Amino acid sequence: MSENLVRVDIEYGTLKATFTGDPNTIYETVDRFLAKNLPEFELAKKIYLKYDSRDLIDRFGNFIRITEEGPRVVFGENLSLKQKIGLQLIATKLAFLLSSNQSQGLSIQQISSDLGVSSKSVSSRLSELVKEGHVERVSNEKGNLYAISTTGIMWLSDSIQGKSSQ
Repeated sequence: MSENLVRVDIEYGTLKATFTGDPNTIYETVDRFLAKNLPEFELAKKIYLKYDSRDLIDRFGNFIRITEEGPRVVFGENLSLKQKIGLQLIATKLAFLLSSNQSQGLSIQQISSDLGVSSKSVSSRLSELVKEGHVERVSNEKGNLYAISTTGIMWLSDSIQGKSSQ
């Protein structure tokens, strides 16, 4: 099989199918197949909320980039600090999903450095974002790391919708 092709085998009870093709075509084909053959799947999709790398790029690609130096907010002069922190965490999550980052969480110091903002300001805004459920705090041996939550992605998408990259 060619390196650019994806193969998907599906087995559900007595239902079996195999699909081979380019990733975009396979994604759409499998989605249609499941919706047609598993009506419950279509219902579940309506209430299930999960963002993949494609969703993140579509929603936030005008604001973030994955650079050699790491994930960065590159456009967003008109955004609040909370929004910029959210975007930095989304860029980090996206880099993680694309396998160019080992972690999808950042420390206060990393966020501060990446955004060029004081640690105290970042800490205050992160505290608010955690209380609002938009950011999750994870403690490990190195201290606290912060990662965007699913509801945080939804909040950020809604809050910056319509803002340009100017």
